[in-house]
Amino acid sequence: MWHGMLSFVVLGSAISSPGSPAKKMPPVAVAPATVEPLQLPARTDDLKQLQLAEGRLLAEIGVRALASKDFAVAERYLSKSLAVFQEALGEDSHPYAQVLNTLGCLYSIKGEVQKAQQTLLQALAISKKVVGPDHETHLSILNSLGGLYMQQKDFDKARPILQQVVNGYRRTVGEEHHLYAASVTNLGFLDLVVGNLDQAEQSLRLGLTIYRQRFGNVHPALVNSLELLADLQKEKGDLDASEEALKEALAIEEKLPQLNGLSKVKTLQRYATLLRQMGRADEARIMEEKADQAGQHR
Repeated sequence: MWHGMLSFVVLGSAISSPGSPAKKMPPVAVAPATVEPLQLPARTDDLKQLQLAEGRLLAEIGVRALASKDFAVAERYLSKSLAVFQEALGEDSHPYAQVLNTLGCLYSIKGEVQKAQQTLLQALAISKKVVGPDHETHLSILNSLGGLYMQQKDFDKARPILQQVVNGYRRTVGEEHHLYAASVTNLGFLDLVVGNLDQAEQSLRLGLTIYRQRFGNVHPALVNSLELLADLQKEKGDLDASEEALKEALAIEEKLPQLNGLSKVKTLQRYATLLRQMGRADEARIMEEKADQAGQHR
């Protein structure tokens, strides 16, 4: 998620090798980090197979460190993974582009904008060549690049890229898929930031509806969408509707203790700010105390 700029939906969340189950990555706050199952060649000699397994393992460690915000460790292991894949497969390979994408997201989180942009553009060029413009990897890298431009507040560059992601997922996975929902939500977030509130609401509600249909009413994906809707309703002056959205987000977080505690802390803080705006200072103080307690138990 893009919590550096409010909230941006992560596209892609696992690393695996052929024949092994995907290992879920905890949601990454602050940047549009994207890690999908690494696509490794099916038939290789024994030495190369060991190299590919090493590259995959190094990437997994890097992703876990990124999720834990241990950026130095993440960069070290992702860079090692990149070097292994470069030696085994060359730069024009699918896994190389995937790890570049994750490194670009890491640089984005760290505020190294130029490095992030260069890395993502390199990943984009490789993915277009080796898997094509409608492949999930290519769309994920586009999403990461759009997120970087959002962080820079370069909305004119971000919009066509995020629209391209929406169109790509509509063609490849259809309008009932969670990746399409995520891409629509990201476009809605952009409209919210620039003040296109009606268009933002339409996109955010569409994304939320798809999430409900796919995952039910208790799922981490709903929390992000509900918080964005709460922000939107507050911008429109409908504080009661904003409160209802935050209440639902908190109720989901209570039912999902495996969620990152920071998510609940931020929701409680957001709710406290809203309550003060509504003139309910005593309730706001209670929410602030709950946020402090939740922060201590992270």
